[in-house]
Amino acid sequence: RTVSDGELECSNILIWVEDSTGSAENIKYAETVAVSGDIQQGWSIMAGIVKVTEILANHDEIYIRLYGPHPHMNIYYDDISLIPLFKSCNNLVLNGDFEIGDSRFWQPISRSSINNNISLSGADGSNYSMMVQRYTSNGIRQVLDSRCFIEGQEFQITAKFRLLDATNLALGMDCDPSVVSVYLLVNCCMHCINPSFYRVGKVL
Repeated sequence: RTVSDGELECSNILIWVEDSTGSAENIKYAETVAVSGDIQQGWSIMAGIVKVTEILANHDEIYIRLYGPHPHMNIYYDDISLIPLFKSCNNLVLNGDFEIGDSRFWQPISRSSINNNISLSGADGSNYSMMVQRYTSNGIRQVLDSRCFIEGQEFQITAKFRLLDATNLALGMDCDPSVVSVYLLVNCCMHCINPSFYRVGKVL
C-alpha cells in the first residue's frame, strides 16, 4: 500500500444504525476489490458482507453510507445494492472461482501489504483467477458462515494454485511440498504462529 497525500484513496461503504437505547454502530462493511482489466472500464467495485448484529436487528434508524474518498476528489456512484445472502452450507466459500471477474468477499489480511489483482487466466480453461504477487506474505481471507459449523462435522477443503516465475508471469512452476521458505519461518516466528502459507488461485 502506497502512502501519499491520500487523493487517490478508495471509497468504502458503512452501515450506521441506532437503537432505542441510544446505542449506535458505524461500521465499514465494504472495501474496494480487485477487478479484471477487461471489465473494469474505469469503474472500481466495493463489496463485503454485512452480518446482522443485535443492534442492527433492533434498530430505530439505519443508513447505508458511501464514505470517502479524499475531499478534493469528485466521485461517481452507480449500481448500489444490499442483497440478502441466504444460508447455504453446500459450499461455504463465496466467489471461490473468481468468475465474476473481481475479488469480492475476499479481503487482504493486512491493508499494508495489498498486492493482488485478477488474472485473465484461470484453471481448467476458466476466465479468471486471483493473483497474489510477490512479498504479499499475509495473503487474503474470507469470513465464513459460522452457522454451518457443528462440532464433530468434517469438511473437505480444496483449492487450485499455480506458482509464477517472477520474470515471466505466464510461466507456471511446480512447488515442492517438502520445502518451507526461510522468509516464512522468520515471519512466523515474529508473529508466533505456525508456519503456513497460501497463494490463492481457484477454490473448488
